[in-house]
Amino acid sequence: MSLDATRTDLLRRTWLFSELDESDLTHIAGLSRERACRAGEILVRQNDASGELFAVIQGRLRVTSITPEGDEVMLSVVGPSDVFGELALLDDLPRSATVTAAEHCRLLVVPRASFRPLLVRMPSLGLRLLQVMAAHVRRLSRRAEDAATLDVRTRLAKTLVEFAERFGMPALRGAIRITMRFSQGELGRMIFATREMTNKCLGELRRKRIVRHENGVVTVLKPNALRDLVEEAGARRLRSAGSKAGSKKRRRNGTVKSVPDRR
Repeated sequence: MSLDATRTDLLRRTWLFSELDESDLTHIAGLSRERACRAGEILVRQNDASGELFAVIQGRLRVTSITPEGDEVMLSVVGPSDVFGELALLDDLPRSATVTAAEHCRLLVVPRASFRPLLVRMPSLGLRLLQVMAAHVRRLSRRAEDAATLDVRTRLAKTLVEFAERFGMPALRGAIRITMRFSQGELGRMIFATREMTNKCLGELRRKRIVRHENGVVTVLKPNALRDLVEEAGARRLRSAGSKAGSKKRRRNGTVKSVPDRR
């Protein structure tokens, strides 16, 4: 199999390119190059001026950002079939985040100058890219809402459920082993909580034998119990939102009734 044919096959596994026809995939394969990186290597650094698009073929990478106060925030984890680098690719502004390999990774890289003409030539690719960006916005919006309305234990449970679904492997007695390592500090940054509070909530889940966390590896011992925690919190949030909406409506109605007749 030729080099371009191999890259075409790799592109087909990436969600962004998966619906393109063979000729378009072959064209993009000719523009791309492969890159391998080791665990801990930085692929993209926040505020850099680079503009390549990266498609993940193998491995997982952490996406982080430094706030103006100097705090590190863990934004997401990307893995096979994901892409990153699309924002700077389009707007010519510096990178908004740092992307670091969590393990050995293989990627396909498409230069900015090569990618932009593709959006004119392949309208379906532009639509697909918009869907990728919309998914990022929705995910970040959900995280902001969770930080404002859910307690730390529920945010942790929700994150572990997501990681178990994305990176989990079946273990004994129905357990799910999350194959990516996370320190308590990293989990805390992911859910906008201190390391101490994250440790406390992990300890509570361990005591209830819902999860096990050893040497950075999280095993969800009772996946259904963890999902129940998340679902119960979601139901409480809906009830609270409904109660607040009803209270505001009653106050508005009361205000209208209390206005004196000035005819």
